[in-house]
Parts: sequence; C-alpha cells; structure tokens
Amino acid sequence: MPNFSYAKPVVELFPTVVAQAREAEAAGLSCTGNASCISSTLQNDTGLSPGCADCYGSVGGCAASNCALQCLGDSGSSGCRNCVTSNCAAEFEICSGWTY
Repeated sequence: MPNFSYAKPVVELFPTVVAQAREAEAAGLSCTGNASCISSTLQNDTGLSPGCADCYGSVGGCAASNCALQCLGDSGSSGCRNCVTSNCAAEFEICSGWTY
C-alpha cells in the first residue's frame, strides 16, 4: 500500500476527498463509463495525476460493465453502490491504496 503523507491533517482533507468523489462520479456519468474519457476529464478538470485519474477511470469502466442495470436512473441508490463495491472496489483499492 502506498505511504501517503499530507501537509494537512487527514480530517482537513475530508472535504477535498468528498469533492473528488463527486467529480469522479460526474465524469463517469458524462463519459458513460468510458475509462479513458473519465481519466482525461479528471486530469483536465481537477488536475489529478494520470495514475490517480486512471484509478477512477477504471472504477467507472468497471461500474459501467458490471452495474449498468443497478445504476441506471440513480447512481446513488443502494443497489448501485452495493454492486460497485462488490465488483469494483478491490481493483480501486489496489490501484489507489485508498479504501473504497
């Protein structure tokens, strides 16, 4: 797992993490789950590094491939979230070093 160090306490970073998750979800929806589009969008819109943006892109692609029916209409539903967690979280955690 990567060893992250932050200039600020993690508690102060929480709003940034939440905003990043929202940006990633918006990119996933606008890119209809295309991993490379999600990655490019996040790099351009948020300044994420290519490696980090690729992690989010992979989750979006995984969600589109494995959870489209559960997420259709409401990406915030418990069915959608459970599907993404079951099918895509492990890959994201390995890629990013963060718990999904």
